[in-house]
Amino acid sequence: MTSLACSILPIADIPKATQDSIQKTDSDALETNSEDQSATITGQPNFPMDPPPEEAGACANPLYPLVPGYRWVYEVNSRSESTEISMTVSEIKGQQAILDVSYSNSGITSELTVDCDEGEILNFPTILLGYLFGDIGGSIEIENVRGVYAPNYDYLIDNLENAEWSGEYLASGEISTIVDGDEFVGTLSDSPVAMDWEVTPEGDTIFNPIEVAAGSYDNVLRITRQAELDFDASLTEDGVTTNLVAVMELTTINWFVPNTGMVRQEVSESNIRVFGVRFPLYMEGDIELLQFSKEE
Repeated sequence: MTSLACSILPIADIPKATQDSIQKTDSDALETNSEDQSATITGQPNFPMDPPPEEAGACANPLYPLVPGYRWVYEVNSRSESTEISMTVSEIKGQQAILDVSYSNSGITSELTVDCDEGEILNFPTILLGYLFGDIGGSIEIENVRGVYAPNYDYLIDNLENAEWSGEYLASGEISTIVDGDEFVGTLSDSPVAMDWEVTPEGDTIFNPIEVAAGSYDNVLRITRQAELDFDASLTEDGVTTNLVAVMELTTINWFVPNTGMVRQEVSESNIRVFGVRFPLYMEGDIELLQFSKEE
């Protein structure tokens, strides 16, 4: 079991140069070019996906390339505020990546740890509150139980057209939000969190273009994440507090540039389920990459 403790918001990944020429073949299978070790989805125009940089060691992952010196700056917009988060990979220690994370709204800098296993990312600072559940306040600690946060390169190139993966976690802490105008407070004590990921391309091609503040990218993977969190909660309505058991559901759309990282995230759907009845959570905001650089 591995654990990750922190408060509020997220982090992600970074840009990459424009890719080479589009390839087409008559086969519908996934082919690997043994000469340059890049993968191409055949039967439709796509860009290749190169292996992640070896400098990342055990954390060499195409969705989260944790290379020492890589630095990402994100803008996180919520209903109440906008803030910038900066993340720098300071070093790789065996099966872990050490990250320095700073928040513009508080000036606080934290050192966070990512656990890896042969190119798989087991947890990540993006499992922080803002990244996981959007426009919600509070502080939680997440412990990895099983599964992965991001699969390794070999799995992705072998299954890119229908890639899906999942992770299970335990969460402790407290969260708060507004449901239909009333305050909703949740207490988490080893509360189960389940996350399911799936590559969900738009149109006929796996890779598509996107433009964000950091630049324009032609080789973007669109990935949908569904997260579900069970917890004890209290709902205060007209001064009366009711204790109950609730399930929070959140679907986000995430755009990744291979070997660069997440460049954008948007909330697609958010609900809270109480006594078997779903209530919408009106979450606003998004996360967007502002800048990527490599520090020497």
